[in-house]
Amino acid sequence: MISARPVIFWLLGLILLIADRYLKKFAVNHLGGKFFIYYQNYNFGFGLNFNRQLIWFGYLAGIICLIYFIKRCIQFYPPNQCINRLFFIYLIILGAISNLWDRLILGYIVDYWNLFNLAYLNLADVMVIFGLLGFMFINRTMKQCNHEAMEQ
Repeated sequence: MISARPVIFWLLGLILLIADRYLKKFAVNHLGGKFFIYYQNYNFGFGLNFNRQLIWFGYLAGIICLIYFIKRCIQFYPPNQCINRLFFIYLIILGAISNLWDRLILGYIVDYWNLFNLAYLNLADVMVIFGLLGFMFINRTMKQCNHEAMEQ
């Protein structure tokens, strides 16, 4: 029997991916303001300016790290702990796919949120950030739980 939690996680990720693709299309056709804008991001995340080859190297390094973490998760953790980790990895992958799609097709990433003139973001960026923070938090929490259980 399939547990409802993983199905909900996967559906939530797909809904967020579809929402990001829709918002990017909407931004291209309709936006122009202070908070919601249309910004062509030719640079790396948050508008950081890097060499083009370095950007592609960053994507490749990120893909290799994600494959490693997925393999490690499946190999070493029980399913109930693994599904939580995989959900955060899944968010990172979906956000990266959405931005990579823009980079390959358009040559730039469509951003539509102006964060106080400090950075330009889109929902895919938020998915990647949330996925990274969630993955780090759950790993830290699980390590503390395992450490406390070993002390008792």
